[in-house]
Amino acid sequence: MVDSRPREHRKILCQWAPHFLRHRPLKYDSWDEYEKGAQGLAATYKSAQFSVNDDLVIHPHGDLAWATATIKDEMTTKAGKVEMGNFRWTVVWENQDGKWLIVHEHVSAPVQ
Repeated sequence: MVDSRPREHRKILCQWAPHFLRHRPLKYDSWDEYEKGAQGLAATYKSAQFSVNDDLVIHPHGDLAWATATIKDEMTTKAGKVEMGNFRWTVVWENQDGKWLIVHEHVSAPVQ
């Protein structure tokens, strides 16, 4: 998918990505489909918290940098159920005109 939306919009959608692994289809064919899925999922939660664990590693290389880490998540459904877990995060930044922008991001969660 090519993203033509502002980065801020994608940032909001990507925070829900680990939970798509548990609750959503294998893939989306457009950002509109992803947005619809994110909104539907977000509507089922009253709070969410994400914390980068102590294994963050950043690899700078000129105008590129990539990082890997695990992320702790804790989410509370509107029904009050607390869901906790960890997922893997990989991200690639590129310096474009003095701004470091995420150009690729991937999350995955262990099968539970």
